[in-house]
Amino acid sequence: MDPVSDLARKVADARELCLAGDYTVGSALLRECVRSSIYLRRTLRNSPDLAPMLETFVDCTKREHAAVHRYVTALALLQQAKTSEVGPKKALERIAHTYSSPPQSPATASRKRRASILDTAAAAKPSLML
Repeated sequence: MDPVSDLARKVADARELCLAGDYTVGSALLRECVRSSIYLRRTLRNSPDLAPMLETFVDCTKREHAAVHRYVTALALLQQAKTSEVGPKKALERIAHTYSSPPQSPATASRKRRASILDTAAAAKPSLML
C-alpha cells in the first residue's frame, strides 16, 4: 500500500469514529492524520504528481479537524452550562465566541457585536439540555 491511501483510510476511520460519537479517539486520530499528512507533503514535495494533491489533502484534513474540535468545544461548553448555574444567555454567548473567527474575548468585542451575536444565537433557540 502506498502511504497516501493508508493515510486516507486513517482519515476515514477517524471520521467514522467521530460520526459514531467517539470524539476523543476520533479527534486524536484526525490530529495524527494532520501531522502525518504534513510530514508526507514535506517528504514528497519534489513529486510533481503528488504535490498538489497532498496540499489539498492537508488543507481538507486540517479543516475537518478544526470542525470536529469546534464541535467538541461547543459540546463541552453546553455540558458546562447544563451542570453549572450559568444562564442560557451567557452559555450562548460563550458558544458564539467559539465559532467567531478570529476568537474574540468579551472584553475586546464591541457592545454592538456582542448584542448581534446574542441576537443571532437567541434566534436559533438551541436546546441546552443534552
